[in-house]
Amino acid sequence: MSTPSLGVGYEIGRAVEAGKPILCLYSIHADFELSALIEGCRELNVIHYDHLTDTYPVIEKFLEELRTENH
Repeated sequence: MSTPSLGVGYEIGRAVEAGKPILCLYSIHADFELSALIEGCRELNVIHYDHLTDTYPVIEKFLEELRTENH
């Protein structure tokens, strides 16, 4: 989410519409501010991170929750 992209926005919209779980990662060092539409969307899990390694436990937790829901 750290770089503007209309294609990604479209894909996120379709995933929200389909009820898919979505994890959005946004670097606090990005050259662009996160879209207010993304930031305010309750269906998204938006995580702001400082260093890429900060995202590893977040991703692991997100995936584990998906595994738990599907079993």
